[in-house]
Amino acid sequence: MRRAARHPGTWICIGIVVALALRAPWLGTALGRDEGGDLLVARAWHHSSPFPYGPFFLDRPPLLLLLYKAAATPAGVRVLGAIAAAGLVAVSTLLAVRLAGRRAAPFAAVSSGLMASSFWLKSVFTPAELIAVVPSAASVLLVLRTLERPRASLWALAAAGALGASALLVKQSFSDALAAGGVTLVAAAIVTTAPRRIRLARIGAYVLGAAAVGAALVVWAQVTHPPAGSIYYAMFGFRLDATHTLAKGEVFTRMGRLLLPAVASGLAVLLVLALGGIA
Repeated sequence: MRRAARHPGTWICIGIVVALALRAPWLGTALGRDEGGDLLVARAWHHSSPFPYGPFFLDRPPLLLLLYKAAATPAGVRVLGAIAAAGLVAVSTLLAVRLAGRRAAPFAAVSSGLMASSFWLKSVFTPAELIAVVPSAASVLLVLRTLERPRASLWALAAAGALGASALLVKQSFSDALAAGGVTLVAAAIVTTAPRRIRLARIGAYVLGAAAVGAALVVWAQVTHPPAGSIYYAMFGFRLDATHTLAKGEVFTRMGRLLLPAVASGLAVLLVLALGGIA
């Protein structure tokens, strides 16, 4: 019993139960504005249209629409969110154990379970951020594992690059893991004493993994023939245009609106504890 209580797998299961229990009362809730819009566009998606995803314009990446199309129904969207929440708990706990040992598993599992299904953070629904954070965190985990194991397979780094790029195709602001992995591998190549061939192979595998996802996007664009520049505009151009409007508002007022969700969800407490843990 003591061995089971200390095992990270036990705490992953507990964290998943916490996340699913918090989501259960919301399973029958009507879709929110973003969820409903994404599902509407995904279900109407066809290839003869003026926009990348059909007759309606949507400023979202294609992988998110593909997942919503697979979900197909409001109930499917709720299941998709539950799967993402469970994946987030598992990956976050494994990542914490890699960094701080098994003693970190209870804290990581329970806190990620609470954050993955927080009403105040709106993660109790199925936002794009909740889906994107799973491949993003998994990418970081694989990079860390490879650095800890000098003889680790290059396929793990290729998968890390692919997962980082996939997160970007779910939510266009999720480039942090992809960038961090690249910087980390370059830094490791500079400071480690491994043969030059191995150091370059690691960086190359990571880049090729990310490039494979980009190549898949290009192939899809060639097959479906969306209007020129429409995919870029849907992912980035529209957001850049919108910043001009958003910049006219009061920044401090907008930032102040984040205070209540941060405190009510417990995120503010976790940030303080995280700073102490890092120190």
